[in-house]
Amino acid sequence: MAFTTTEVFGFSEALMEFIRKSGTELSALGINSEAWLVELEEKQKTAISLNDEQEKMKASMKDLTSGTQQAVKTLYDISSTKPDAVIGAVGKKTELGKQAAKIRSKVRMHRKKTEEKQV
Repeated sequence: MAFTTTEVFGFSEALMEFIRKSGTELSALGINSEAWLVELEEKQKTAISLNDEQEKMKASMKDLTSGTQQAVKTLYDISSTKPDAVIGAVGKKTELGKQAAKIRSKVRMHRKKTEEKQV
């Protein structure tokens, strides 16, 4: 759609006002202006209702996105301390220490590859 929602609502409102003011002349031309008004008002009511619902959902999605980002950050922060704790407890040269370090390095390597693809 080439026009914004606001522009379309304004256009339809202006058209309905024109039809209301010009109903007699339009009827003389054989145009059923009352039917046009009923149709336009119905379509506008539907569009406004759906637009209002969409705007509410957008606001809800912003809140959900923010909450999700915080939860993922918290998960990463807590998860990232665990390999360090294992390595610190058993030493980086032990088999457990090496496995813990490998898990962390896989995440870093994956992130680096992802960042390189985006450039």
